[in-house]
Amino acid sequence: MKVKTMASRAFRSGASRGAARLTAGAAVFSLALFAVLFASSSAQAHEFLLKPNKFTIKKGEKVAAHAMASHVFMVSEEMEPLNTVEASVRQGKTVTPLKFTENAKAAQLETSFSLASDAPALLLGRRHDDVVCLTTRGAQDGTRKELEAKGLTVKSCTLYEKFVKVWLNAQASDKSFAEPVDQKLEIIPLTPPAQTKVGEEMQFKVLYDGKPLSAAAWATYDGFSKHENTYAYYTEADAQGIVNVKITAPGAWMVRVAHTVKNNGGDIDATETRAVAMFEVR
Repeated sequence: MKVKTMASRAFRSGASRGAARLTAGAAVFSLALFAVLFASSSAQAHEFLLKPNKFTIKKGEKVAAHAMASHVFMVSEEMEPLNTVEASVRQGKTVTPLKFTENAKAAQLETSFSLASDAPALLLGRRHDDVVCLTTRGAQDGTRKELEAKGLTVKSCTLYEKFVKVWLNAQASDKSFAEPVDQKLEIIPLTPPAQTKVGEEMQFKVLYDGKPLSAAAWATYDGFSKHENTYAYYTEADAQGIVNVKITAPGAWMVRVAHTVKNNGGDIDATETRAVAMFEVR
């Protein structure tokens, strides 16, 4: 069953196979699955976002961007470790790596960049080496070895790898918006971001290792809610990895998917890959 509209308090952001569905103001969800999902350590992981100060940038204009770790969209709640975040700007065939500085007061990493032309561009980010373990004292950041050294009993550990992709200078004539960028998990718009209007549906394709992935997807926009893990929309990809999202407001939007693979042996019990696509709707 697919759900086309939703304005709700969603689950913990890591519950990628959650069953919360709200339509016409009535909530229908599976309590059994809800309990299972909340037992996993993935429920504690923050979403990784890379938000620019603006999405339309003139040639040579300097623009700031912020790497965020958040359960409230789009406000940073934790500062990611500096050595775990990578980012770049891609415009045409030119890829420019970005360097971050720490802003502990704002709980975020910060960078700035400029574009060589007014052509469309992509802001790309990756957060790696993020391990969360479920212990007798709840979910804790750190490896099994590190937490056991502190005297904690570790039940399971999940390794997270998170990707983000942001469309800049979206133009109606652009065709590059639908090109893959070889992220392990990525969301590709099939509907031109520049042509999307409030009240319309956008269509996306989800790829994992370059192949279509049928997965749950959440979407929301900046300022929709101040509550944790609250999304404006929930839907599911079909067998071809296609998802449809109804655009209900102008502003900065994000679409989020996740995919978990269990590991056989070792200190890591599962690896969860997440992807966020961000774009502006005018």
